[in-house]
Amino acid sequence: MAISQSILCFITFTCFMHVTKPSNLNTDELLQGHEFTTSDRLISPTGWYTMSFFQNKGSEDFYLGIGKSAENSTDQNFWIANRDMPIQDPATFLIIDEFGNLKIISNRERNSSIMLYSSDAGREVNSNTTFNAILQDTGNLMLREVNQNGSLKRILWQSFDHLSHVLMMGMRLGFNRKTGQNWSITSRRSEKTLLSGSFTLGLEPKTKQLMIWWRGNIFWSSGQWSNGSFANLKSPLYEKDFEFDYCSNENETYVSYLPSYIYLEPSGSIYGGISGVSYSCVNNYFLSGCSMPSVPKCRDHESLYRGSRNSYGVMQGTGFKFDESENLTSFDCWMKCLNNCSCEAYSYVNEDETGCEIWSRDSANFVATTNLTAGGRQIYFLVGRKKADDRKKRTKLLSEIGGNTAISIAYNERNEQKKKGKTSDDMYIFNFQTILEATANFSSTNKIGEGGFGPVYKGKLPSGQEVAIKRLSKSSGQGLIEFKNEAMLIIKLQHTNLVKLLGFCIDKEERILVYEYLPNKSLNLYLFGSNQDTTMEWNTRCKIIEGVAQGLVYLHQYSRLKVVHRDLKASNILLDNQLNPKISDFGTARIFGLTESEERTNRIVGTFGYMSPEYAMMGVISTKLDVYSFGILLLEILSGKKNSTDYPFNLVFNAWKLWNEGEALNLMDSNMNGSYSPTQVLRYIHIGLLCTQDQARNRPTMLEVVSFLSNEITHLPQPTQPGFCVTGGVENRDVHYTCSIKETTHSLTSGR
Repeated sequence: MAISQSILCFITFTCFMHVTKPSNLNTDELLQGHEFTTSDRLISPTGWYTMSFFQNKGSEDFYLGIGKSAENSTDQNFWIANRDMPIQDPATFLIIDEFGNLKIISNRERNSSIMLYSSDAGREVNSNTTFNAILQDTGNLMLREVNQNGSLKRILWQSFDHLSHVLMMGMRLGFNRKTGQNWSITSRRSEKTLLSGSFTLGLEPKTKQLMIWWRGNIFWSSGQWSNGSFANLKSPLYEKDFEFDYCSNENETYVSYLPSYIYLEPSGSIYGGISGVSYSCVNNYFLSGCSMPSVPKCRDHESLYRGSRNSYGVMQGTGFKFDESENLTSFDCWMKCLNNCSCEAYSYVNEDETGCEIWSRDSANFVATTNLTAGGRQIYFLVGRKKADDRKKRTKLLSEIGGNTAISIAYNERNEQKKKGKTSDDMYIFNFQTILEATANFSSTNKIGEGGFGPVYKGKLPSGQEVAIKRLSKSSGQGLIEFKNEAMLIIKLQHTNLVKLLGFCIDKEERILVYEYLPNKSLNLYLFGSNQDTTMEWNTRCKIIEGVAQGLVYLHQYSRLKVVHRDLKASNILLDNQLNPKISDFGTARIFGLTESEERTNRIVGTFGYMSPEYAMMGVISTKLDVYSFGILLLEILSGKKNSTDYPFNLVFNAWKLWNEGEALNLMDSNMNGSYSPTQVLRYIHIGLLCTQDQARNRPTMLEVVSFLSNEITHLPQPTQPGFCVTGGVENRDVHYTCSIKETTHSLTSGR
């Protein structure tokens, strides 16, 4: 009876297959007996995810994958059924057979199939149930046994139990002790192939830590789970991309992934789908908890940093090629070279960037070519002149910045000194990892400003101290010269009215300065920006004016160096909690010998509206340049108006005009509503006009300015007409200036 029933069921199933063969399937359900072909699609109920056959980047091979419906790239397939068994048959199809087996069949080889799920061997077919597969809105493909009334009898198989190289929201990493099920993801062999690579991310059964294994060896570990996260993933640097739910009971232990997705790259790096950052043990954005392979004595520790792929060309000479059966990745090839003391260079062999060839010293000659040259490929140099040169450049840069100043090599060393009772006012070199963690990977939410040097971020050090972190932009016109200039100057300059440099970071191409964090940001915001509605009291304005003056006196006369700032303006005056001013941004400052008074330059740098006439026209640099800028700044603080570059309507012209008409008090900020001392205001305007006189020799020194500000009985000389220096336009790298000096207009073009 059972045999007759089976035969009847098989005949019915065969008829069903021939009668019901629709094409271009476009639903979320695959029915038993339906041939899901290379032109069909399964689409989840809301349309978020699609399952289909696809070809990888022009390859003739077919793969069955699930990916986001909105994405056209095959790279977006987060689950691949046959990544290690590609099919070269366009007539291939997926089917649920009469026994409930889920398999991929090639028409060319009917006897060959890829079994995704196999039912119990010899299991009797139940005529009261049928099978189907549905694509859920989570992206999970689920094979089900269903009763005749449509109710679910049991789940037989699901794609989320057989992961590829991507961990999506809702997927698990871990293990089931009862069934033996293990959830893990495995990297691709290269970015150009879908074949399985040499890295696996999963949950280790004994320690219950997340781990990355490289060919069975521990490469990275997460640390123990505590207080909602793993120990090595608690930093703000990781919080966007590494969020898990942890579950452990007598049957299973696993973590469920919560955010968007993470992707295990061929190099063993973890790519965060939210931040767009690759977290790595061998590149810039380092993971905490790495266990890199040990290097032989012939290599130094820096060999464990993989150089950038910037050597495209041909090796003229024969190298050693490893057997293709080893299935080597580029990372594997690097390690082969690293452990061979005579190896100098390595590269992939195949077009899909797999395989491995290495070259020993002097065995081949590298010839750089273009990407279109036949036989060209990326060549990696392990013992490179570049690394040695980089170390020399870094050492030289530190020497130039620090001079004889003692410099601590890393932030952690500073903490050790504190523990031992040692204190020092010297600068510290922060490691790049500390910078990344402090700024949460240079998060845009932590960005607090942008200057010619580059962006500025708010950060928090491991000690809890808040800092401002200035990162040199690679497109910055200031560049390395200004970085060295600023770091060297602020190391040697210490004053209550100068911003304090805590240290810096030099890491490969990164150039970063770390300052004390000043919560009130810049004076510019209070006078002209977002804080403009908060009216500054008269006493606060006086405090800022006097503090800036004291800072300039220190620079010009009392510091170890004689320094001209050259770019004094409201945005370079930072304010602390009590609105005390701190002069910042020394990238363009000029150092003088103690006996020198002025010099000339062809490189005019600074900000329009604050440049003195002799500097703008003739490149003359002296302390009187800063005096002129201070005079402009003083008038801006009094008036609450920004100095315009539109002659004759700029602030200096207006102040001079009102002064001569006896209406100088009309210059005062109208928001003050008269809550100031008229006598003191007139004196301050008088000082501002003295500082902005056209002839440098007529301007007071900053020491005299401090005396004028603090001693009301000190006699002030009568000011002469200021020099109204404005810009006539900017084209490319040439700056065109127009300066009106004593009713005579002059123009010149100066290389910037």
